Amino acid sequence: MDVTWYIHAFKIDDNNYLILNTLTGGIDIIDKNCLSFLTTGNHKLIFPDFIKRLRESMYIYDTEASEISFVNNLINQIAEAEKRYLKSPIFYLCITYNCNLRCSYCNESNYVYPGNNEIMTPAQVERAFAAILKIVNIESLQKNR
Repeated sequence: MDVTWYIHAFKIDDNNYLILNTLTGGIDIIDKNCLSFLTTGNHKLIFPDFIKRLRESMYIYDTEASEISFVNNLINQIAEAEKRYLKSPIFYLCITYNCNLRCSYCNESNYVYPGNNEIMTPAQVERAFAAILKIVNIESLQKNR
């Protein structure tokens, strides 16, 4: 048995831990005996059904090679999806410059654009989406020729 490299444990209390499989997104709560099994391989107090569940949730693999194979397959699936979807145009619609929700990917510095209090009206949003749909449909027709 091989424990995934993509597991992280967080202590909840003296006996329980939250485990996170960052490869699959799996989240579970386990006790310290189970955590000991995952960190040391000592399975004296672990039930076979639990080991089966860990295997199904991809916390453990039969071999390191089987995990590597799974990761490579996942990478290939993502690459194929990107090839399909990145051919389509990507649109960004900025409803307002005065949001300031301080999202880390957007207005991180608390900067609000001075003097620009305009917000798109519902009619402008509708026209923008109509234009986007028109562009996407034209590209779709061109690809199918």
